[in-house]
Amino acid sequence: MNTELEATTGEVLGPRVSGSPDRKARPLSPSAEVLVVEDDEALLPILEFLIEEARPGCAVAWAKNSAQAESLLADKHGSAKLRVVIADLFIQGDKNGVELWRRYGGSARSFLVISGASRERFLSLVPDREAPLFLPKPLDLDACVETLRLMLENPGWY
Repeated sequence: MNTELEATTGEVLGPRVSGSPDRKARPLSPSAEVLVVEDDEALLPILEFLIEEARPGCAVAWAKNSAQAESLLADKHGSAKLRVVIADLFIQGDKNGVELWRRYGGSARSFLVISGASRERFLSLVPDREAPLFLPKPLDLDACVETLRLMLENPGWY
Protein backbone atom coordinates (compact mmCIF):
# COMPACT_ATOMS: atom_id res chain seq x y z
CA MET A 1 0.00 0.00 0.00
CA ASN A 2 2.44 2.67 1.21
CA THR A 3 -0.03 5.44 0.53
CA GLU A 4 -1.72 8.01 2.71
CA LEU A 5 -5.39 8.76 2.59
CA GLU A 6 -6.72 12.27 3.07
CA ALA A 7 -9.94 11.55 4.93
CA THR A 8 -10.66 14.54 7.11
CA THR A 9 -13.11 17.32 6.46
CA GLY A 10 -13.95 20.46 8.37
CA GLU A 11 -11.87 22.13 11.06
CA VAL A 12 -8.92 20.14 12.26
CA LEU A 13 -9.23 20.96 15.96
CA GLY A 14 -12.99 21.41 16.23
CA PRO A 15 -15.89 19.00 16.09
CA ARG A 16 -16.76 17.78 12.62
CA VAL A 17 -20.27 17.18 11.41
CA SER A 18 -21.26 15.35 8.26
CA GLY A 19 -24.16 13.23 7.14
CA SER A 20 -27.68 13.51 8.42
CA PRO A 21 -28.01 14.64 12.04
CA ASP A 22 -30.55 11.92 12.87
CA ARG A 23 -28.39 8.96 11.80
CA LYS A 24 -28.23 6.39 14.58
CA ALA A 25 -25.30 4.35 15.83
CA ARG A 26 -24.86 0.86 14.45
CA PRO A 27 -25.97 -1.44 17.26
CA LEU A 28 -23.34 -3.34 19.18
CA SER A 29 -23.95 -6.98 18.36
CA PRO A 30 -22.72 -9.66 20.77
CA SER A 31 -20.11 -10.63 18.15
CA ALA A 32 -18.70 -7.11 17.61
CA GLU A 33 -14.97 -6.94 18.20
CA VAL A 34 -14.39 -3.32 17.17
CA LEU A 35 -16.23 -0.11 18.01
CA VAL A 36 -15.54 2.90 15.80
CA VAL A 37 -16.37 6.28 17.36
CA GLU A 38 -16.26 8.76 14.50
CA ASP A 39 -18.55 11.64 13.58
CA ASP A 40 -17.20 11.96 10.02
CA GLU A 41 -19.38 9.37 8.30
CA ALA A 42 -17.25 9.56 5.13
CA LEU A 43 -14.44 7.89 7.09
CA LEU A 44 -16.50 4.89 8.26
CA PRO A 45 -16.22 2.79 5.05
CA ILE A 46 -12.48 3.44 5.00
CA LEU A 47 -12.09 2.30 8.60
CA GLU A 48 -14.27 -0.75 7.96
CA PHE A 49 -12.03 -1.63 5.00
CA LEU A 50 -8.89 -1.28 7.15
CA ILE A 51 -10.43 -3.42 9.90
CA GLU A 52 -11.38 -6.06 7.32
CA GLU A 53 -7.77 -6.04 6.06
CA ALA A 54 -6.51 -6.51 9.62
CA ARG A 55 -8.98 -9.26 10.50
CA PRO A 56 -11.27 -10.60 7.78
CA GLY A 57 -14.85 -11.07 8.96
CA CYS A 58 -14.40 -8.92 12.05
CA ALA A 59 -17.72 -7.51 13.26
CA VAL A 60 -17.75 -3.71 13.61
CA ALA A 61 -20.13 -1.38 15.46
CA TRP A 62 -19.98 2.39 15.33
CA ALA A 63 -21.11 5.48 17.17
CA LYS A 64 -21.08 9.03 15.84
CA ASN A 65 -20.86 10.88 19.16
CA SER A 66 -19.66 10.39 22.72
CA ALA A 67 -23.15 9.69 24.13
CA GLN A 68 -23.73 6.84 21.68
CA ALA A 69 -20.24 5.50 22.41
CA GLU A 70 -20.79 5.58 26.16
CA SER A 71 -24.12 3.83 25.80
CA LEU A 72 -22.48 1.03 23.81
CA LEU A 73 -19.38 0.78 26.02
CA ALA A 74 -21.40 0.76 29.27
CA ASP A 75 -23.49 -2.20 28.08
CA LYS A 76 -21.55 -5.01 29.79
CA HIS A 77 -23.45 -7.77 27.98
CA GLY A 78 -23.24 -6.17 24.53
CA SER A 79 -19.60 -5.11 24.83
CA ALA A 80 -18.31 -8.41 26.23
CA LYS A 81 -16.39 -9.33 23.04
CA LEU A 82 -15.34 -5.79 22.24
CA ARG A 83 -11.56 -5.87 21.85
CA VAL A 84 -10.71 -2.58 20.17
CA VAL A 85 -12.13 0.93 20.22
CA ILE A 86 -11.08 3.36 17.49
CA ALA A 87 -12.08 6.85 18.58
CA ASP A 88 -11.62 10.18 16.87
CA LEU A 89 -9.99 12.64 19.24
CA PHE A 90 -12.57 15.37 18.72
CA ILE A 91 -16.07 13.94 18.36
CA GLN A 92 -19.52 15.35 18.87
CA GLY A 93 -20.66 15.29 22.48
CA ASP A 94 -19.32 16.14 25.90
CA LYS A 95 -16.31 13.77 25.85
CA ASN A 96 -13.34 13.39 23.54
CA GLY A 97 -11.54 10.20 22.52
CA VAL A 98 -9.04 10.44 25.39
CA GLU A 99 -11.82 10.84 27.96
CA LEU A 100 -13.56 7.74 26.56
CA TRP A 101 -10.26 5.83 26.86
CA ARG A 102 -9.79 6.96 30.47
CA ARG A 103 -13.23 5.69 31.40
CA TYR A 104 -13.59 2.55 29.28
CA GLY A 105 -10.07 1.41 28.45
CA GLY A 106 -8.57 -1.44 30.36
CA SER A 107 -6.70 -4.70 30.26
CA ALA A 108 -9.29 -6.44 28.08
CA ARG A 109 -9.76 -3.64 25.57
CA SER A 110 -7.35 -1.61 23.44
CA PHE A 111 -7.94 1.99 22.36
CA LEU A 112 -6.69 3.71 19.24
CA VAL A 113 -7.22 7.46 18.96
CA ILE A 114 -7.13 9.01 15.50
CA SER A 115 -7.11 12.70 14.67
CA GLY A 116 -6.18 15.41 12.23
CA ALA A 117 -4.71 17.24 15.24
CA SER A 118 -0.98 17.10 15.81
CA ARG A 119 0.67 14.59 18.12
CA GLU A 120 1.58 17.51 20.39
CA ARG A 121 -2.09 18.57 20.64
CA PHE A 122 -3.05 14.97 21.40
CA LEU A 123 -0.38 14.65 24.11
CA SER A 124 -1.53 17.92 25.68
CA LEU A 125 -4.79 16.13 26.54
CA VAL A 126 -2.95 13.32 28.38
CA PRO A 127 -0.64 15.15 30.79
CA ASP A 128 -0.24 12.11 33.06
CA ARG A 129 2.09 10.57 30.42
CA GLU A 130 -0.04 7.45 30.04
CA ALA A 131 -1.82 7.57 26.72
CA PRO A 132 -3.70 5.37 24.29
CA LEU A 133 -2.23 4.64 20.88
CA PHE A 134 -2.48 7.54 18.44
CA LEU A 135 -2.47 7.64 14.64
CA PRO A 136 -2.65 10.95 12.80
CA LYS A 137 -4.97 11.71 9.91
CA PRO A 138 -4.46 11.39 7.06
CA LEU A 139 -4.11 7.73 7.96
CA ASP A 140 -1.11 5.76 6.77
CA LEU A 141 -2.98 2.68 5.55
CA ASP A 142 -0.19 0.16 6.18
CA ALA A 143 0.49 1.48 9.68
CA CYS A 144 -3.21 1.47 10.50
CA VAL A 145 -3.77 -2.12 9.31
CA GLU A 146 -0.68 -3.37 11.15
CA THR A 147 -1.66 -1.56 14.36
CA LEU A 148 -5.20 -2.95 14.18
CA ARG A 149 -3.87 -6.46 13.54
CA LEU A 150 -1.69 -6.26 16.66
CA MET A 151 -4.53 -4.85 18.74
CA LEU A 152 -7.00 -7.53 17.63
CA GLU A 153 -4.54 -10.36 18.21
CA ASN A 154 -3.51 -9.07 21.66
CA PRO A 155 -6.49 -7.68 23.62
CA GLY A 156 -5.45 -4.96 26.03
CA TRP A 157 -2.06 -4.83 24.30
CA TYR A 158 -2.04 -1.08 24.51
